[in-house]
Amino acid sequence: MKDDDDRLCGTRSGRRYRVFDERTAALHLACHAAPAHASLEEQLELGTATLRRMTARGLPQIDGAVDGDELLNFCRAVEDDAWKHGMLSEFRRMCALYEPGMQRRARGEESRARFVLRHRRRWFFDDKSQGDPVRLSFALPIDDELRRTVRVDVVEAGGCRSTVSADSVVLRGAVPNQKFIDAEIRIESVLDCDASRLAEQTGPDLSTWLSLEEPGIPCSPRVAALAHEWTAGRSSGLEQIRALWDELERRLVPGFLHSEDDKIDPLELGWADCKTSSSLLVAMTRHLGIPARLVSGVLLVKERPCDFHFWMEAWLPDRGWTPFDWLATVALCDPGNAADRWRYHFFGQLDYRLVHTRFPNRFASLSGARLPKHWYRVETGVGTSRIREYRAEQGNRPIFTDTFQVEELSWI
Repeated sequence: MKDDDDRLCGTRSGRRYRVFDERTAALHLACHAAPAHASLEEQLELGTATLRRMTARGLPQIDGAVDGDELLNFCRAVEDDAWKHGMLSEFRRMCALYEPGMQRRARGEESRARFVLRHRRRWFFDDKSQGDPVRLSFALPIDDELRRTVRVDVVEAGGCRSTVSADSVVLRGAVPNQKFIDAEIRIESVLDCDASRLAEQTGPDLSTWLSLEEPGIPCSPRVAALAHEWTAGRSSGLEQIRALWDELERRLVPGFLHSEDDKIDPLELGWADCKTSSSLLVAMTRHLGIPARLVSGVLLVKERPCDFHFWMEAWLPDRGWTPFDWLATVALCDPGNAADRWRYHFFGQLDYRLVHTRFPNRFASLSGARLPKHWYRVETGVGTSRIREYRAEQGNRPIFTDTFQVEELSWI
């Protein structure tokens, strides 16, 4: 845990976002630490006890308010019981649900699953006038040989006209009197979990994924020097990526970052989230001459709310596009335990996920909601639904709220 920068834990802009009151902070904690089917009252009880325990251990506050991302990072840094016996054990249990399918695929056996994902979104228009035109959208997953969208239904359009295309559901309408619009879509997909590679084929031109000038990918002379230093003596691409993987594990702590912090060098900050760690790994891999790309999508979990996530894919001549999820793997491990069986869980393999973006040329449409410069998120859980709220720091104004739920999982 860092002692400088006002004792902030994993974030530098946290002091700006200390807006969580005790109840909000407690439910935000419980969303990650409580059992999957805990009631709201049980979540509040667990979250409140955890918050008070961490306050006694020095959690930074201003006028009784805390920062949401710092809250979760602090919980992990002090190895509170909510992290050890809540977040860590729950994440491991969720990942274990998919191990049989991953093992079947690794043995060359048939392993496909049918998923139904419900995505509900509420857009707020406090900054607009009644009758102003709006264009809103839901992103749809990218199809390839491993993932196929079977059906998309618009369950609720919120009074808007809806259009379903290959990559999005677009809603067109006007701001109503109540200043918010609710809409919901239902996505039915069939996925095949390949434990070692992606089925998508790429032609001989891989220059797009070797570029050192892609926005958001931190390619620099310093990153290049570190990449070559850390992989010295490694010959194959897979061995080089493993060397980078191990070195990042020694230097970075997995955590939550604000939108402003993700532009800071994670090696300087000492912490990284899924986007910053994956972007850094893409940059280092490209500096070694290995094509790589940043990917985002939705984690699919039947007994736990699903969530957006980032990871990396690298092109290896003998394997094709191969997935690597450093953040999720390190978050599964006990710090400092080199023998931890989870240490390479998502190294070269993934569980079932819906892919929304493969940068730079395949990406999901925007939500239609404009995020201000300073914003934060609040996460809560109700049953098996995860609710993620985006709010403007100034005035604590809601921008939009997402609710995800995996409705059904069946093996076919």
